[in-house]
Amino acid sequence: MLYLSLKLVAIDLDATLLRDDKSYDMERFDYLVDELTKQDVTFMIASGNENKRIRNYLSADTLSKVYVAGNNGNQVEFNGKHIHANNFSKETLLEIAEIIETDPDCQMMLNTENYTFSTYISEKDKDYINLYYEDIHMLDSYEDLPNEEVPIKVAILSSKPLDETKQMADKINSTINGVAAVTSGGGWFDIYHEEGGKGSAVKWVQDSQNIQPDESMAFGDSLNDSTMLTLVHYSITMNNADDEFKAFCNYEIGSNQEQAVIEILESIAKESNLDFMEKFKRI
Repeated sequence: MLYLSLKLVAIDLDATLLRDDKSYDMERFDYLVDELTKQDVTFMIASGNENKRIRNYLSADTLSKVYVAGNNGNQVEFNGKHIHANNFSKETLLEIAEIIETDPDCQMMLNTENYTFSTYISEKDKDYINLYYEDIHMLDSYEDLPNEEVPIKVAILSSKPLDETKQMADKINSTINGVAAVTSGGGWFDIYHEEGGKGSAVKWVQDSQNIQPDESMAFGDSLNDSTMLTLVHYSITMNNADDEFKAFCNYEIGSNQEQAVIEILESIAKESNLDFMEKFKRI
């Protein structure tokens, strides 16, 4: 029997739990979170979205039960209380801005613990950007960032093809010390502390609750989910995922449109073991 106990489930939002129109079957999900937390399973929503945006997607009851790891896992909270954050310096922020702001195909958003800042948003992309960032504080320059606001994540909306966006991320990784840049789907790529990412949030929960990798599961679709993979045995890709991301995963399930994450959770609750996961194993 393959059975391994399950103690931690980390789930990405966009193109994973959420359909393309940002909806999901909330009632089904709430029931499963409630049922599985009663069986000592810990849940984490790990997303590139801001924490306040993640909260908007979850019911009050589920919010009281799950870790929220926003800004690509670099800002962790539980039941509304701040727990853990990764950040980088203003000097590093200015290095990033020097590269990004000279590229006409890129628009840059800065996340701190409390706010989102930008220096430019095109009118044609405003509605799309507001799907992710509602309340953006405009600056003339990132030099003007208030001293009390510490950079946690930079999100760049790129109009380049995906392969060129990945090249842009590679350029950041090779020229700026102390940060990691990864694509995150939907035209975005993100930059954060090199020791950060969604994996850092998963590791923090594992360490604090003595949870092992073979007791851990993570669902994702983009390279910004990749830091979770080495920390969980059940690394699960959606079939709508980036092919480069899929190559790192042990299992592949259906699409976000089909609500495949919820279907897997329903099977876990019904079967009470993970034998059924064998049929999703990647060759």
